[in-house]
Amino acid sequence: MLIQKLEHYFGQAVKFVTDFANQTACSSIIELENGERYVVHQQSERAKRLGINYQLELQILIKISPLHFMPKVVFHNEDYLILSYIQGSPPQRYNAILLKKLAEMIAKLHLFDVQEAVIFISEFAKIDPKLDIIERCYFLNQQLSDSNQFAVELSLLKPIQPFTQCICHHDLHLGNVIQNEDRVFLIDWEYAAISDPALEIALFFKHNDLTDEQKRFFLSHYFRLTQFDQRAFEKKIAEYDPAISLLNKLWYELS
Repeated sequence: MLIQKLEHYFGQAVKFVTDFANQTACSSIIELENGERYVVHQQSERAKRLGINYQLELQILIKISPLHFMPKVVFHNEDYLILSYIQGSPPQRYNAILLKKLAEMIAKLHLFDVQEAVIFISEFAKIDPKLDIIERCYFLNQQLSDSNQFAVELSLLKPIQPFTQCICHHDLHLGNVIQNEDRVFLIDWEYAAISDPALEIALFFKHNDLTDEQKRFFLSHYFRLTQFDQRAFEKKIAEYDPAISLLNKLWYELS
């Protein structure tokens, strides 16, 4: 059914369809007869169970398209989101050049007009674009069987007042970074939402094997552009650690 729909839309045969290894829900890479490649997201039950809403990803990608470091929207409807396939390869490790570039990219994302984005997304997608990590933990926990739930750990989590609100990617790691000559792109915006930039950076540090020196280097360039209060921001990063640890456990159980 998917192949037939794609062939009808593109007007040519689909050469192959393969799962997109970097992405956790229902995502595929397709290649057409002419060699063009695209990424296809399907709004499946599995995606919903993981808290993924491709309509939200769609609206965020449309809104932040002037930043030019993400995939372009090619086609969308209620069931599918088709994005451009970004040529290149993931870097093997973090170095100073890449960390500086990522710090600049994430700073630009976090400084994007969030109020305008909230209005835009709410009006066109009719969904709440905001993410609260505590609420997400409760949601994911409800997807588990009673015997596998983390009731005690959830009860220990305390509400966290955001440092501020902005557009966040929420899944920054080497597999979601694509380098093409001197350009760097971010892919896999499945978990993008409006949330706390301190949560974004806390997730980034938690899910990447960075040294303390690399973290300081990244933050120095990030704060240079954002002008955020560094002491308050770093305190907020630490505050998110228990919730992120539980989030990781929930993801492990659901994967």
